[in-house]
Amino acid sequence: MDKKKLNEKAKMNQAAQKINEANETADEMKMDVYFKKRNASNKAKFSQLIIENVQYILNSHPNYLSNAEYATLIKLFSLTSKYTNKIVRYEKRTGYGYKSTAQDSSITDIANFIDESRGNLSKKINSLKEKGIIFEDKEKIIEDDSSRKTNNVALYINPEICYRGNRNGIYGKLCRYVLDNDILEAEGVKLPW
Repeated sequence: MDKKKLNEKAKMNQAAQKINEANETADEMKMDVYFKKRNASNKAKFSQLIIENVQYILNSHPNYLSNAEYATLIKLFSLTSKYTNKIVRYEKRTGYGYKSTAQDSSITDIANFIDESRGNLSKKINSLKEKGIIFEDKEKIIEDDSSRKTNNVALYINPEICYRGNRNGIYGKLCRYVLDNDILEAEGVKLPW
């Protein structure tokens, strides 16, 4: 009788163990499906702020950027195109949010988007260009193939400040342009990254 009870107990333990394994497998499958759905539906646009460089400018060169210039720069991050950091025109979608037109953005377009007067914005952007935070590419040197041409001058945010895309895969022509026109370094602002 003892053998019979031991066999029954062993069978019950095996059955309980199989049930636990099945439940764990089911939970893992649910998590896989959950994460696949979350990853597939996340289409949030983002720009990466190079925090150490910005902190260096703010702490080591506190007068380099005014509060107004810094605020404008933060607003411009949302208008950058992926991989090139070009400031592009965005249009309202019929439903929710905005979509990029891939066209160079004019000062008027930017002013309308961030709800600021054209005159004030123009002064701040010119100041940011003089400081090497924004680049103006009149000759379309950095131009990527997907952009539609306009009469507007292409403006780019310095990728040493922020970048939209994989920071380890910065667009080559943009890197070359920054190296050849490094106003920050010429002004004595030696960024850590």
